[in-house]
Amino acid sequence: GGVLLAIFFVSGSLLTYSRTHPNQAGGRQASQVLANAGWAAGASGLVALGWTCGWSVLIGSLAAAQADTWATEVGQTAPGHPRLITTGNIVPRGSSGAISLRGTLAGSAGAATMSLTGLAIGLEASVVVGAALGGVTGMLADSLVGATAQAKYQCRRCSAVIEVRDHCHHRATRVRGIPGLDNDVVNVIGSGVGALVALVLAALV
Repeated sequence: GGVLLAIFFVSGSLLTYSRTHPNQAGGRQASQVLANAGWAAGASGLVALGWTCGWSVLIGSLAAAQADTWATEVGQTAPGHPRLITTGNIVPRGSSGAISLRGTLAGSAGAATMSLTGLAIGLEASVVVGAALGGVTGMLADSLVGATAQAKYQCRRCSAVIEVRDHCHHRATRVRGIPGLDNDVVNVIGSGVGALVALVLAALV
């Protein structure tokens, strides 16, 4: 489990560092870490209690989180503009629900890397296959929820549509989406979908 967590955090940190300037503010807040690794932390408890299904939840959630991280970081470097997953319309880089071919391929590679790591440390083939498919499914679910349900706000000062409640030192007005459903909650949902798909497929394979 520690190896899987290390792969997730190290790879994500390296991709973020390579894309940003050394002096640029970066890194992950505690809420972001919990959103991405919360399911894995809970699954480690199941494993400790002897529940073998915990491995599917653990690696499936991390595969989804890693897929989303790789897709986001690599997708930012893609030429042209990304498109919204629900409509195919061109949207600005960094928009919730935005996808690109480069980002999607990178995300799939991230899920595969996590799964191959699981195979290398001795996890069963059914668990590994479930994690790979769960990772990709979780990544796509993350984009879908981000495009349809994540809360969006409009700054009262500059009129920009944003994903945070405060902008230009003013409280922004929610214009769409579910109140309280921010990027962290979207990440929890995406990694949860990855865990669920991995768990179901491992039981079926």
